[in-house]
Amino acid sequence: MEAMMAAAMVGQGLMQAKAAKSAAAFERAQYEEERQTALLQSKQEENARRRELRSILATQDAIRGGRGTELFSATGKTIKRASTEAAERDIGAIRLNGLSKARRYGLAGQQASAQGKYSAMSSIMGGIGGAMSSANGFGGGKGTTTAQNTYTPRATI
Repeated sequence: MEAMMAAAMVGQGLMQAKAAKSAAAFERAQYEEERQTALLQSKQEENARRRELRSILATQDAIRGGRGTELFSATGKTIKRASTEAAERDIGAIRLNGLSKARRYGLAGQQASAQGKYSAMSSIMGGIGGAMSSANGFGGGKGTTTAQNTYTPRATI
């Protein structure tokens, strides 16, 4: 009977370990998906800002051309440079924010994996500990168990 209880506890620990590892793998996959989404979203925002810059520059050129001013005058170049620099700062910030967000999701995924491994090991050790405790608590040399499942301690000297 004790061997069956011990085996059941170890088996339960192994099943819990498998469940913990599976849950951790699922959680890590979710974080990886979020990481990829953050990178893609960042890239899309960068591209949108670049399209906006091209549109602004084209509008500026059209306005100067419509007024009959030279497109490559010092003033035109200054305006174009200022617009481009502002857009590039925005794009840099978008990129850094996206990379930061992706990194946080990557680290969270690694943490989920580590936690899953820890939980799995804890479950296994808990099953083994329960089995050992069961063996000691239900007989295991300290007393006897009768047919009615009542425990009678042995006399100690």
